[in-house]
Amino acid sequence: MTEQAGIPIQLKIVSTFKHPGTKMTQDRTRASGTMYHREQKRFLRFEEVTEEVTQTLVKFEGSGGFIRRRGVADMRIEFELGRKTKGHYTMHGHTMPLEVFTNRIVHTEGHDLIEYSLYQDNQKMGDYTIDYHYTEVTE
Repeated sequence: MTEQAGIPIQLKIVSTFKHPGTKMTQDRTRASGTMYHREQKRFLRFEEVTEEVTQTLVKFEGSGGFIRRRGVADMRIEFELGRKTKGHYTMHGHTMPLEVFTNRIVHTEGHDLIEYSLYQDNQKMGDYTIDYHYTEVTE
């Protein structure tokens, strides 16, 4: 992928997850980043800053896409509505293969939402929703 300058954006990210046997949890974060379009695909690129910095790239394309995170841990999961897809999570040189079943994808201007179930070794790890709200930064 060639590097794109992109349009500056502000993001509000709402992540909801429920692991088996636990209550639903919701995290809200804000980030600054860029958005760009290429060949009918929308890309969001931003850094999540917690205890460390994680570079995140999200691609949306019709009924699919992916999330790639790079930081202390690396993760890539792919989405295709109604199908199980492969992914992985790597930390300290150890890679854990993952599978993702995408239940719902919503795309509107300034908003993308993904609902999915995450599996490892055919065991359900939890249900997740990631809700991206973004606006262009104008000065």
